[in-house]
Amino acid sequence: MTLLFNQDHTWTFLLLAVLAVASVVWFYRRVPPSAGRIRPVLIALRTAALVLLFAALIEPVLALSRTVTERPVVGVLLDASGSMAVPDGTGGARRGDEAVTLLNEVLLPRVARDTDVIGLAFSAETAELGLEGSAISGA
Repeated sequence: MTLLFNQDHTWTFLLLAVLAVASVVWFYRRVPPSAGRIRPVLIALRTAALVLLFAALIEPVLALSRTVTERPVVGVLLDASGSMAVPDGTGGARRGDEAVTLLNEVLLPRVARDTDVIGLAFSAETAELGLEGSAISGA
């Protein structure tokens, strides 16, 4: 929480406010004693009016800020079209299976420490990608 003032001469206004309140008290010393109980009320009302006036002149702003930390989300898209079913990978593995293996062994250990990972397989339709060892469905 921070209190900011929009005027360059805030301290001048505050000094003038103090002088104005002091002058109110000094001028009300001259009110006849017959006023009695009303003098403190008059002093309080005049002082409150001056304080509000000077508060409006210095234009205070109360800045409230809050920091929210959220984990970033990384989206991983993997092609699940017919070409990913071609068995031309290492040892005759399908391309889709190799891609998921690479994701699980290389990408996820590095990225998943600091982020949330969402995997999606796409071709004609989008489906949730089974990361952590499972292959792409339909590939």
